[in-house]
Amino acid sequence: MLLLLVKRGDVISIDRMILFLLLSIKKQKPIYNRITDRVSTESFGKIRCARRSYFLQKSRCAAYNWSEKALGRKTTGSGRMQYLRNVPRRFKSGFREGTQAAPRKIGASAST
Repeated sequence: MLLLLVKRGDVISIDRMILFLLLSIKKQKPIYNRITDRVSTESFGKIRCARRSYFLQKSRCAAYNWSEKALGRKTTGSGRMQYLRNVPRRFKSGFREGTQAAPRKIGASAST
């Protein structure tokens, strides 16, 4: 193991010196302060994408993800929904299949 001499004359191992250096590194400011320290309002978004579309509160650029229109083009309900459109109706009957409905009683509905 290599040893280093410090100003005071103390002998410290390299491992301990690296640990000391890592602990003494100044912590970075929060992202909001770092952005406002070095850019003006016009160039907020240029940090990420070279355009003025950076949203500070969201911490992301307007071009970060798919647009709402693009998501709507392929979402559920934009096509036939051949299977899904029948699911709510089948859910009401507990997904029963292949049974005959019980005949309704005429007197019960007329008396109420």
